[in-house]
Amino acid sequence: PRRTRAPGDAQLLTAVACGSDFVLALTDAGAVLSWGSNAFGQLGCGATPAALPARDAPGLVRGELENVRVVQLAAGAHHWLAVSDLGELYACGRNHCGQLGATVAKNGEHSAQPVRVRALWGQPVAAAACGDAHSVVLTALGAVLSFGSNEYGQLGLGSKVPLHATRNPTPRRVVLPRPA
Repeated sequence: PRRTRAPGDAQLLTAVACGSDFVLALTDAGAVLSWGSNAFGQLGCGATPAALPARDAPGLVRGELENVRVVQLAAGAHHWLAVSDLGELYACGRNHCGQLGATVAKNGEHSAQPVRVRALWGQPVAAAACGDAHSVVLTALGAVLSFGSNEYGQLGLGSKVPLHATRNPTPRRVVLPRPA
């Protein structure tokens, strides 16, 4: 293990999350740091992958998260989610299967800056998790919503969809079985 220091003043890190080839860290002030590959804009620094293919030291994530206090991070293969202290959900990175929770990316394939998932306005998020190309959130009221790839039925929607038709950008409620 190698100790990695937050940029600027000595900041305490409260959480970390790893994607396929990038890392996120959460500071005690609720800021997000990122480093590693930026092949799909997953560093959230606003730079296109061509302009910044990788970053080998922690850098601050800005954009829509600049004045937001993040309390939880989740990372997928090439995308990530952040939950704010107000229950807002932000997404960044690759979006080829809709794993960012909507068609939020300007180019449709990825978002190089974190953007708020507007499909969840009015539904405060308590927790988030990411898979390879899908995402799941738990709302403050206990509902489970999923979006992204459903190749193996991982969205919990009661059906599997072939790989070529797996773009599910709209968060959909997972219907849970009733207790026995």
